[in-house]
Amino acid sequence: MASQLNSVVTTSNKSSFNSAITSNVKHYADSDYDYFCTFDAWDFVDKLANNSAFSSFRIDSSYTTAVKNAHANLVAYNLAQKGAGVSKGLCMYWPNSSQYSDVSTYYTTSETRFTTWRSFCVSKGIHA
Repeated sequence: MASQLNSVVTTSNKSSFNSAITSNVKHYADSDYDYFCTFDAWDFVDKLANNSAFSSFRIDSSYTTAVKNAHANLVAYNLAQKGAGVSKGLCMYWPNSSQYSDVSTYYTTSETRFTTWRSFCVSKGIHA
């Protein structure tokens, strides 16, 4: 899915992608999103596939379906309190501010294993 997103999110429309995420996807630490930069993975994939805010970033539905299936196999159990909304037990990282975007300082590729997502972030200038 990250490879597909890499082909539709460009340097010129990256700010629109950021806005779509921060305005439409369940994210955490609402008052400090720019620092924590995490959002609910399931909600993101669902909105990417179905929400009009992401219409410019549509990818083949087989990718979003595959991610949802993988998510269902990965998250054995989740429980969200009333304020958590659509939270489904797994979050993703997408920095909205370059001030906090050098994740390579904190997590190495071998620690996260999300090399394609990391490559997508790097290709859009999200971190060095």
